[in-house]
Amino acid sequence: MKKPCIPAGAFAAGFLNGLLGTAGGLMLLPAFIKSGMERKKAHATTIAAIFALTLVSTAAYIFANELNAKDALPYIPGGAAGAIFGAWLLKIIPDPLLKKLFAAFMVWAGAKLLLS
Repeated sequence: MKKPCIPAGAFAAGFLNGLLGTAGGLMLLPAFIKSGMERKKAHATTIAAIFALTLVSTAAYIFANELNAKDALPYIPGGAAGAIFGAWLLKIIPDPLLKKLFAAFMVWAGAKLLLS
């Protein structure tokens, strides 16, 4: 595995996560794959990295009085269940299909943002 540019990539992921909300993962995943990491391991590693960045971003939003935690609470149980199901499904989805699903989701999310 080639060594990625960790300091610059980590800063960029944190910056995007703080500014756009978890968008840092969209930058990290391709970087991990380009560095030679196996696709499924890259997805899991991205989640682990984003978890820490999301905690820091959440704290920053709380201190800036930009977050009402009560608004987020109803989404946590369903999100946790979906995360468990998605992690299980990651083990059985073939890499080529995973690549297509990820790309299709990025296109769909981008179009939705542009058109809303």
